[in-house]
Amino acid sequence: MNRTFTMNRPIATGRGRLSTSDALGRGRQAREARITRAICAAVVLGILLVTPAPAQALPRSLIDRPDTSKKPQIHAIYVLPSDGLDRRFDTDRTIQRSVRGFLSWLSKETGKKSLRVDTFRGSLDVSFHRLSSTDAEVASSDPFVRDALEAALKAAGFNAPHKIYAVYYDGHSTFSCGGGAWPPELPGNVAALYLLGEPPGAPPCSTSILGARPPGYFEFAMIHEIMHTMGFVPTCAPHQTLRGHVSDSPRDLMWAGDAAWELPPVLDLGRDDYYKARLPGCLDLAGSKFLTRKYWPRR
Repeated sequence: MNRTFTMNRPIATGRGRLSTSDALGRGRQAREARITRAICAAVVLGILLVTPAPAQALPRSLIDRPDTSKKPQIHAIYVLPSDGLDRRFDTDRTIQRSVRGFLSWLSKETGKKSLRVDTFRGSLDVSFHRLSSTDAEVASSDPFVRDALEAALKAAGFNAPHKIYAVYYDGHSTFSCGGGAWPPELPGNVAALYLLGEPPGAPPCSTSILGARPPGYFEFAMIHEIMHTMGFVPTCAPHQTLRGHVSDSPRDLMWAGDAAWELPPVLDLGRDDYYKARLPGCLDLAGSKFLTRKYWPRR
């Protein structure tokens, strides 16, 4: 609370004394300050009582925890090569922030619908898996790092038929920063980011920040690869090009071409290829069973 004091005649002579009005004002100020602090404390307590706490990251889990829903959903996994540095992205909320970022973006693009993700007790269910192969061994499989990751994860039990696995691989690729399946031509259930990838002629993937606010390259790259793994963009789309991409604008989420990808992207610019395109017999995200209005972390 702001107050203006007026200096009147001092109570007693001497430097530093207060005038009578100062002394009385200071007393009132102290009482009012105590009242104000009490009111503020009560308001803050009320806010804390009625505002739900943000979902916390769960402890590390080597398995996929029991499902809240059996509907189609995305399950996140933090994967390391056998000799990889553990940055604990599964437990320090980094992957949580990343997933929240692309879900929020998609919700704005679709009008409050987004992808259903795997949760456990209200928090994002993120699994951890360390490969038996070294970073160099995995990278030697380029351009098929995604395939190698999928094979290893299937062997470890991550193969639920109603799930797509969003894999955050904290290792290298000499080909790209990520990859996805593209059914029916390339069946699969893994969409992957290579966090330490070093694609030729491009900046290292590690120059991007995972879990950036607002969402950045990694967030849009992940949903791009998830879309591929869901089957987008289908060959029946008028602008489909380069196996599952579109050619009409670098602003599109699913763009591929000579021009640089423009971020943040737009979901199916023009609504004529893969979202609400209404092309007979053509796969459309609007009808996907992965979409829901009750997406995490909304309640």
